[in-house]
Amino acid sequence: DAAVLVDTQGPFRGDGVASGSDRQVWNNFIGLLKKHRPRQPINGVILAISLEDLENWSETDRLTHGADIRQQLVGLQTRLKVRFPIYVVITKADRIPGFHAFFDGITAEERNRVFGLTFPLCDENGLTADGETMFAFLNREYDNLLHWQLPRVLNRVNTEADTERRFDTFMFLPYLAAVKPAICDLLEDMFKPSGYERPLLLRGLYLTSADAEDAANESPYRLIPQERPEGGTAVVERRRTGFFIHDALEKVIFGEAGLVGVDAELKRRQKRMTWGLTALTACLAAGLSIWWAASFVGNRELIEQVDRAADNAKVVIAPLRNSTNVKPDDGDLSVTIPALTTLAAMPTGWNDRNQDVPLRLTAGLSQTPLLSTATRSEYTDALETLFLPRLDLRLQRQIEANMGKPSALYGALMVYLMFGGVAPIDKDLVIAWMRQDWANAYPGPAQAPLRAALVTQLTNLLQAGFPKLDLNTNLVARARVVLNQYPAAERGLAILEDLPEVKDLTPWTLTEAAGPLAPYALVRRTGKSLSDGISGMYTAANFFTVVLPAISKVAEALVREDWVRTPANSNTPALVRTDQLKKDMLALYTSDYAAQWEDLLSDVTIAPFSTLQQEMAVLQALIG
Repeated sequence: DAAVLVDTQGPFRGDGVASGSDRQVWNNFIGLLKKHRPRQPINGVILAISLEDLENWSETDRLTHGADIRQQLVGLQTRLKVRFPIYVVITKADRIPGFHAFFDGITAEERNRVFGLTFPLCDENGLTADGETMFAFLNREYDNLLHWQLPRVLNRVNTEADTERRFDTFMFLPYLAAVKPAICDLLEDMFKPSGYERPLLLRGLYLTSADAEDAANESPYRLIPQERPEGGTAVVERRRTGFFIHDALEKVIFGEAGLVGVDAELKRRQKRMTWGLTALTACLAAGLSIWWAASFVGNRELIEQVDRAADNAKVVIAPLRNSTNVKPDDGDLSVTIPALTTLAAMPTGWNDRNQDVPLRLTAGLSQTPLLSTATRSEYTDALETLFLPRLDLRLQRQIEANMGKPSALYGALMVYLMFGGVAPIDKDLVIAWMRQDWANAYPGPAQAPLRAALVTQLTNLLQAGFPKLDLNTNLVARARVVLNQYPAAERGLAILEDLPEVKDLTPWTLTEAAGPLAPYALVRRTGKSLSDGISGMYTAANFFTVVLPAISKVAEALVREDWVRTPANSNTPALVRTDQLKKDMLALYTSDYAAQWEDLLSDVTIAPFSTLQQEMAVLQALIG
């Protein structure tokens, strides 16, 4: 639960015979580490070397193994792109003669301690902070390690009763000193800095014993000279216990997990990314600050603009607001245009209702919503208090003026009742009706801008909404009496004649029917031209295709508008009333049809002649 240890069964076996498959598996594993742990793929390398192997190697073997291990460590460091600490662990230290006798009686806590050297951190040139090479440090500190054990030698020699064990205890340090050259030479072969590659980081040299059993009388190491007192009997103690492993792992190697370097390229990328993010954050902060400042200044200027526009509007509106009621002579809608135009054009006002708030005025400081609520409310209030009352008066005057003209009265009353909430407002109909009225009230090209402004204000009023008018019930009642005296069929026929599809019909003329010689043979008693014919709606060719469908459409529309002539709909179903109106309109149309043709035919006669030559010309024209 303290670390993950990976035993490199293949490349680092030390026998130089790692198979290709072993190396492939190892390379794939290193690739996975690099992929999933890009900053620190590994935290260090524990290089375990047995004293037994070290003793058995010849000088050539040592050089070969040292070079092979160095090559693999350098390759691993190059591939991982990090400089990791390397801990050299000399195993099977219990094989050194006198090991058991020397360490006999130590406590479990003492067995867990570290027995070896921890190197100071070296730079890229292999030098310590004091400028000393790691190998000079190794030579000195190895001797110090031996020196530190002298008190225990004296203690064990004085307390050990057995002569041979006393001898083994005394000779342990010389034997340990005897392996120093082999260890130092191997480490120098593996870790000596080179100018062609990044130096390896040797961090520690530790001696351990994982299984202390079988300490023989004779040393198995040729590199250790041995002598024993004559007549001495070898005493071999067999026990299974570990020496100097626990703290070397737990307190040194695992404790220095963060000592490994970071991939320089990755570190540079991360540094650039960090600087980039920092710069971006700074730019965003600066941009946001500038945005806030610009928004603050812009909103303050906008408020000042609205204040100035409001002061100007007060001056324009004041004359109209002095009177609380609209007088009979105040029906002139044109007097409201300057005030309404000024209010609509205020910053954030009605004219800006469909515009988005500029980005420079946002940043959480925008005052546009608050200002627009006030300015648009002021404009709609003006429409209701200045424009609508005068429009009400104008419609009432239209009704009064058209009491003798049922057709015009019908349209004026319809619009007036819509404003009173009797029926839903047909915006297109209302605008068309008032545009026609204003064309009569303000004629000529010079007043075209005024008419357009009135239409604009009316459109805005209809879009904004308004409280329904309090209708003049007496006026409405009198108008309905007049309309009910005006047959609906006549109203329908008048509408029929004004329909675009009917007005566009080609008239029937004598010149078209009788040919080009008709003027030589025929004349009209009233003196009218032969080219003055009959409306196209009174021809058989157009009756079934145009007129009859139009009569049905007009009849249905008039029945839907019964609310104009009567305060409440009749109990008769709408379909029945529509059919009856169609019949009435058709009867009136038929009568007009016959009258049109009778008038024309009775007005046509043969052209007069006074001489035989003229008579022959007329006859020739008639015969064709």
